[in-house]
Amino acid sequence: MRPLLIILGSCCLCSAVLAQKQTTAWYFGEKAGLDFSTGVPLPATGSSMNTEEGTSSICDKDGNLLFYTNGVYIWNRNHELMDNGLNLSGSASSTQSSITIPHPGADSLYYVFVVDNHNGPRGVTYSIINIYANNGLGRVTSKNNPLVSGTSEKITAIHHCNNKDVWLLVRLWNSDRYYSYSIDKNGLNVDPIISFTPNNLNGHIWGTLGSMKISPNSRKVAAAHGWSINYIELGDFDRASGEVRNVSRLTVSPPGYNGFETGPYGIEFSPDSRFLYIYAGYFGRSFIYQFDVSLASLSDIQNSKQLIAAMDKPYAGSLQLAPDQKIYATNANDSSLSIIHTPNNPAPACNFEYGGIKLNAKSVLGLPNFLQSFFDSNFDAADFSSTGCETGLINFRLKNPMEVSAVKWDFGDPSSGSQNSSVIPDPSHRFSGSGFYTVTLVAYRSCSIDTIRKKIYSGNLDLNLNDQYQGCKGDSFHLNVPFYDGVLYRWSNGAKTSYTKISTPGKYKVVAEAGCRFSDSTVVDFYDKPLFSLGPDVQICTNQQIILNTGLTQGQFLWNTGESSPQIIVNGPGIYWARVVNTTNTCSGTDSISVTEKSFPEINLGGDTLVCETEQLLLRPRLPALAGLNYLWQDGSKQKEYRVKGPGVYSVEVSDGCVVRRDSIMVNYKTCPIGIPNAFTPDGDGRNDLFRARYGEAVGKYLLRVYNRSGSLVFESPDQLKGWDGTSSGRNQPSGTYVWVVVYSDLNTGKRIMLTGTVTLIR
Repeated sequence: MRPLLIILGSCCLCSAVLAQKQTTAWYFGEKAGLDFSTGVPLPATGSSMNTEEGTSSICDKDGNLLFYTNGVYIWNRNHELMDNGLNLSGSASSTQSSITIPHPGADSLYYVFVVDNHNGPRGVTYSIINIYANNGLGRVTSKNNPLVSGTSEKITAIHHCNNKDVWLLVRLWNSDRYYSYSIDKNGLNVDPIISFTPNNLNGHIWGTLGSMKISPNSRKVAAAHGWSINYIELGDFDRASGEVRNVSRLTVSPPGYNGFETGPYGIEFSPDSRFLYIYAGYFGRSFIYQFDVSLASLSDIQNSKQLIAAMDKPYAGSLQLAPDQKIYATNANDSSLSIIHTPNNPAPACNFEYGGIKLNAKSVLGLPNFLQSFFDSNFDAADFSSTGCETGLINFRLKNPMEVSAVKWDFGDPSSGSQNSSVIPDPSHRFSGSGFYTVTLVAYRSCSIDTIRKKIYSGNLDLNLNDQYQGCKGDSFHLNVPFYDGVLYRWSNGAKTSYTKISTPGKYKVVAEAGCRFSDSTVVDFYDKPLFSLGPDVQICTNQQIILNTGLTQGQFLWNTGESSPQIIVNGPGIYWARVVNTTNTCSGTDSISVTEKSFPEINLGGDTLVCETEQLLLRPRLPALAGLNYLWQDGSKQKEYRVKGPGVYSVEVSDGCVVRRDSIMVNYKTCPIGIPNAFTPDGDGRNDLFRARYGEAVGKYLLRVYNRSGSLVFESPDQLKGWDGTSSGRNQPSGTYVWVVVYSDLNTGKRIMLTGTVTLIR
């Protein structure tokens, strides 16, 4: 027994869909490939393979490439040779050179079965790959293990009826037998199930050519035998026992065929397993035929043969079912594949298109060989649907009834008495009242039992959406419907919860699945917000008034000051914001502005000073370099600096138009044999560019030293004519106060005199 819990139908198809993703990446021919990851096949690039016929590729359950092979080499997902993936025992010119089968008992392991060409001595061998090894790039851990010799070029596989184990099917040459090998959680069983047929395949070794496929529903097996054999074997397959039964022959050759051309080669079933397609070559041309294998008798099947394509190609090629439920056909040595778009339809409605998809490389004869149950839409557990929930009389319908031999229903409604159960495949049940019920289906299959439980709502499940919602552009909000545990929600924007985030206008629909589908919809409109700007951040003078204006005349206005007019007057620093609401749709816009008071540093002319009569003194306020400043000296002059003309008090006002700073200095004169200035400006303007002593005739031997604030000597000279230019070792020294020392001899008295003081370097 295999119990399976399925909630509201959300799981019943998942395994089948995921299984198909294992066939997402195809690699074949001369570096050709297809990528089905978007649902639409696109040419794939990067392939390292260059081969003539059969290949195999495999992806993980999410559709990510794992590896691919031509029966001789294995390449990993990076298109590099896999570790130990050289020199497999297959052949690049074998019709079905290889097939890859996931190990049923270990997610990390894969079997790669390869087939020698013609009736080659190596027959079928197998290797085992650990895909977790080598940092996920895989490694061949066991290679070229012999399985069976004396085979044709045919190999295929299908899941066991328990949907876990796998059957590998091989057609022998010079034999009337099929060999079926079981692969289960314990690995490969090398003892085959042997099936006998009325057909002993022998003759020219080219008769070994041709493909073999089991139908996706696992009920039929077909094998194409080319050249002088020239027929198709069609039989029944039992996926419980692995046996092939009731093998008969179909023919496609036209009159006059001499038995020495390709004959039947490619073979494939439609997704619904009703039609069999044969790709054959005769008289230098190639043809594709369709047979209806759902008919009761062999003669009816033979007579259903329809020609769907005739091409001027000398070689027939491969046919392969794809994840998009179309069948693709190679065009030998061509950079395209042909397509049977609707293979479930009888010809000509199956819609064949020659060269329907272009490749970035060249196809030859082969396409990838896959585990056929990957394409079976009924692959996973049984399932059921229900209708009429809102009426209380709910109709249940079994999905995939051909997979189920018997059923047992429990409607989870004990109040209904004896009506609470049924053994009818498609029953109806009137529930006792509105509300949720858990319905259980037990489905008996050929070799398994599936148990499916679904939460069903009887009555009308009201989702309570309003007819219309409004929002503001640039904002988002949530649409909400009532949450019910176990209900599957799907919104038209892709959301899968009872709520969805909305940021764009339009019509939105929600579907809630609770056995039946309940839906509701609404229209969402988004309106413009009032757009305005209070301008850039601004500085004001102390107590200065400024107007903050939204520039709008319509709407509701709210300022953080409490005012409600389009503009306000402020006279102090702070963060001010305004909110304007559109009175027609309640959308609002906001903006803010920072208002700060201007600041201005104190100025400094220096301390009162006593200078020599011969010394020229230049006054300049000490303050940071700022633009737009206004100066006013005591005599009304407005220059940045002032040259002292005699003793007295000197003052200056400096203003930036908002803040005024003032300072003054007392200057006195004295008679000195030597005079030292208290400031200099080495700016290259020819005025006061050097700091040096001014001396009279009585000055003899002389030495000037200048030190910075850290006590380091920055200038020294015994030359009375040489002064300091504000540099040290060729580098400009920063503005600031420096200490000077002057040592000289007074020629009148003969005394040695040392003077010290400070000088301000102004830049």
